[in-house]
Amino acid sequence: MDKVDYSSQKKFIIDILSYLPAKIIPILISFLWSYIFTRIFSPEEYGLYGLVLSVTLTAISVLTEWIGQPVGRFYSDYFERKELHLYNYAIKTSIKVQTYLIIIASIISLGYTAIFVPENTMLVFTAIVNIVLNSFYSLLLPMIPASLNTKLYRILEIGRPAIRLVIALLIVVSIEKNILALIWAESISNLFFLLLMMKPIQKLLFTDLKTDVADLSKGKETFIKFLKFGIPMAIWFFCSQFISLGSRFVIEIYRDSFEVGLYTANFQLINGISGLISAPITLAAFPLIMKLWALNEKDKIVPTLENMTRIYGIIGIGIIGGTALIAYELVKIALDPQYIDGYKIMLPLVMGFVLWNASILGHKGMELMESTMTMVIAITKTAIVNVILNFIFVGKFGYVASAWVTFASYFIYTAIIYFKSERFIKWRIPKILIVYTFYMLIVVLLLKYLFTIFTIHSVIMSLIIKGSIFSILYFGPVAYYDLKLKNKKVKISANR
Repeated sequence: MDKVDYSSQKKFIIDILSYLPAKIIPILISFLWSYIFTRIFSPEEYGLYGLVLSVTLTAISVLTEWIGQPVGRFYSDYFERKELHLYNYAIKTSIKVQTYLIIIASIISLGYTAIFVPENTMLVFTAIVNIVLNSFYSLLLPMIPASLNTKLYRILEIGRPAIRLVIALLIVVSIEKNILALIWAESISNLFFLLLMMKPIQKLLFTDLKTDVADLSKGKETFIKFLKFGIPMAIWFFCSQFISLGSRFVIEIYRDSFEVGLYTANFQLINGISGLISAPITLAAFPLIMKLWALNEKDKIVPTLENMTRIYGIIGIGIIGGTALIAYELVKIALDPQYIDGYKIMLPLVMGFVLWNASILGHKGMELMESTMTMVIAITKTAIVNVILNFIFVGKFGYVASAWVTFASYFIYTAIIYFKSERFIKWRIPKILIVYTFYMLIVVLLLKYLFTIFTIHSVIMSLIIKGSIFSILYFGPVAYYDLKLKNKKVKISANR
């Protein structure tokens, strides 16, 4: 019988709860962001913002994930072996390389724009500044959850969107009503928190940054190890960002900026909500699994991953059901009336996001065994399918089709990871989640029928009542049954 580390499971749940404030508050701020700026800017202007955002986020992934991923992956290994001086050497070298890459890419991009499309020089310059500051912030951020410093992480993740909102409002209200103000606000907030996090980061991980590595060859070997792990991950992140954001360009090609704006505003809204379950769970799961691996407790990883998947699945299924019920009310409250029709993409997107984040738990075994090329091949195939499906369906059915294509893409990737995990660390998906999914569907269909009979005219009251009743009917019985099932397993394990 597999060894189930219930202390790790308890730690996992505690870490989820500790990370929740760092996600709930930013979601509320994101909600306020959407509420304010969709009423200031038209869908066409917001569409331009969405396209710029797509380019910057993709560029940031390419420039940072090749090092950001090994930073999180190898911290526990080097910490347990008391070899953080090698870890620090690799990070210091990586920062130098990243700086050169950013400088070269910035000069080429700005030079090309100034010569061939000078009317877009300010737009490109704004994007470059954002990419540079966001890249360094994204590079350093993974060190915080990797070192289990939840307090500092909460400060950074709560403070940054709050400052960004304030700065954006100040620029738009007092200087100029320009969509680029939203990009500049993010850049300034990144700079502020980048400076704020430098001292704690140095204290945590770079205490011996000025000390030469005793054996320089080992330091170089560590850097090469980081590259071998990180470069495939950079390709993986590029493809994942392309699946998530690339459809906006297809919508722009086949339709117009208006539909891009509808898609962007609604995408950001539901992406923030899905982040409520994804980020705390992946941030909590990653360090715990790395710890088990570093301590050579590999026999506990499969059942631990299964338990994490079960907990994630319960919450994710609930989020899907809730979205199916209240998507229209949520969009009507959060966004300007011009954007309301975009509520149609909420359900397929949230289903896709739940699957996507589940697959991230599933491919942890590939990361642990440093078989990142398997993930790269899987995501590349998925990205190709995504492009083909977008070009087939978006022209005919518009931006709504793109949301369903995104869901289909995430489903394909999750399926590939599930079957490929057999060769690495098996990702077991608890069968009970199928039961919970069917139960959720029954609850949703029952409530949809009920609310066609009893109409609620107030949008806010409709959202509160529907959300509350669904939460009670779904999470109450599921949590009770799941706890009962777990206790039964513990008793059986103890008897054996």
